[in-house]
Amino acid sequence: MNVPEFFSLDIGNHSIKVAQVKREKNDTAKLLHVGAVNADLGMLEAPGDDALAKIAEQLKQAKDAAGIRTNNCVAAVPETPIFSRLLSIPKVDNTEVEEAVHWELKPLIPVPLEDVDVAFMEIGEAKKGEQTFVDMYVVAAPKVLTTRYKRLAQLAGLNLLALETESLANTRAVTFNHPTEKDILIFDFGAFSTDLIIARDGVPVFAQSISTGSDALTKAVAADYGLGMQEAEKYKRAYGIDFKLGDGKVAKSIEPIMQIIINEMSRTFTYFKERVGETGANKIYLCGEAAKLPGLSDYFTQKFGLTSILVDPVARITMDDTTRKELEQLSPVGFSVAIGLALKDA
Repeated sequence: MNVPEFFSLDIGNHSIKVAQVKREKNDTAKLLHVGAVNADLGMLEAPGDDALAKIAEQLKQAKDAAGIRTNNCVAAVPETPIFSRLLSIPKVDNTEVEEAVHWELKPLIPVPLEDVDVAFMEIGEAKKGEQTFVDMYVVAAPKVLTTRYKRLAQLAGLNLLALETESLANTRAVTFNHPTEKDILIFDFGAFSTDLIIARDGVPVFAQSISTGSDALTKAVAADYGLGMQEAEKYKRAYGIDFKLGDGKVAKSIEPIMQIIINEMSRTFTYFKERVGETGANKIYLCGEAAKLPGLSDYFTQKFGLTSILVDPVARITMDDTTRKELEQLSPVGFSVAIGLALKDA
């Protein structure tokens, strides 16, 4: 069943992004509206309604500036507080699946089950001896988080149709716009954290958030060369992890931080191969504004021997000239989550 007309809401670390997409025939889509505003989103975690009311006003500003008229929205929740697991459970009747998932999940998460909202999807099944087991991708979101988002929508006068994880939105954006192999790794490079997502046949089956993001690279450059954060950010964006640029000085400065990320990615590959089997990811898709770091794609290819691709979330999406100019001013690369949400069709 198709969802009604809606727009997407991506509340990031430094901005609020919105987008509205119309799904058309033959698996095509058109971007109708897009916008963004800077915001102090640390307020989202502050207690009470005062901080939420300020964000609600910024949200309405982004929506109105983009020309969006519908009040229906789908929002993304950050990966960091989300518990996601790939569970293998004995095959049971449909009426018993939820109970079986909860039983398997309960000892694996650090909070009481009654404190989270749980959603799950079947990935596949396999025989083990005489018994059939079903692989389930399970997501548990703290109710304190989902409640805040619902309250934010209420204060902004919006009808929140659904909450989705950033990993699901990113996976949808990648698989809609780019041809994929069976298994892919999505690398979402944020300011304060990095999300690693493995998707199989267009469905996220593993997601992990690590507390090392692009801002850590900036701090390393600032510390090594005695620079302010703004100046260090400029050097990072100009030279990145490319050892051929600027005598490789910036690359040498940020490589120890990048190695932390590489180690986590290696563990992700190992876990997935051991847990799910087969060969693992065949390509790495880079998402997020920070993924434009010079040399990043070649760096990953060198480390893992896999093709690395910077995701264009509107590669297969049409739009009029006005919308295209607006998006180019905002930078399309940073809209992977917003576009992925807006492509939701069920």
